[in-house]
Amino acid sequence: PCMNPPDVDRNDKVAVDKAIDDVVELLKTGEYYQWSGPRMYDFVRNGLKLILHPKFPDDPSLLLLSKLYADSDYVRNCLMSVDDERLNRQWCIEVSAHRSGDHDDSVQWFLSKIDRIAENETLRHVFGPGKSTIDIQQIVDEGKILVAVIPEARVGRDVAQLLSSWLVARLHDA
Repeated sequence: PCMNPPDVDRNDKVAVDKAIDDVVELLKTGEYYQWSGPRMYDFVRNGLKLILHPKFPDDPSLLLLSKLYADSDYVRNCLMSVDDERLNRQWCIEVSAHRSGDHDDSVQWFLSKIDRIAENETLRHVFGPGKSTIDIQQIVDEGKILVAVIPEARVGRDVAQLLSSWLVARLHDA
């Protein structure tokens, strides 16, 4: 199953803002809360603003956050498609700041945290790219029952807690 958090209508500004806020809240859960803070949220928000721009060339995914901050050539190529002057300016500053030692330390710190999602096979598949295969809103609207088995012994406590939190939050929003 895939529950790609940034799988929203990228032309719907309210849905985009909600998706960004939801991901920030997701990262505040469990173990992830221990390493979150204002700088972390800035990295996530700035990355998702670009990823969720209607003209961003790739399908939106949390896994692209690492690529944005690790590959300045990728960012430059993406910015050629994006027609938002403010977003372009913001990312040009971000790319040029990569030359700063302090900024590089911050980026490396961020990548070491966000890569935990990409490195975990379960999280990579559930939060990975592609169309979400579970529509919580449809399940609630149609009065269906969702049974989610998240075997903590198999996936680990932190992963189980993160997935459970995400499901509960989606159910609450529906």
